[in-house]
Amino acid sequence: RETHPEWAEELRADAILMRRGIETQVVQYPDGARGYRYANGRYFIPVGWWAEPVRSLASTAWVVLLDKQFNPCVIGGGGDSGELLTA
Repeated sequence: RETHPEWAEELRADAILMRRGIETQVVQYPDGARGYRYANGRYFIPVGWWAEPVRSLASTAWVVLLDKQFNPCVIGGGGDSGELLTA
């Protein structure tokens, strides 16, 4: 961020747009819960299976981690910047 603030801002803007795009995939369930689909349509994955537009705990979990700024690849979650992907 310090050496190339313009790059940092461009990446931040991209991240905000991607987060907004995720909301187009949210599913509202009859009990009021919200979740995300594994895929937005049926798609063959070349390693031998199909991506289906079904409820996905994994997809929903990734959005929760993103919103909580928790990086599951870093011990303790990393993400100590305190910045939210909102605009």
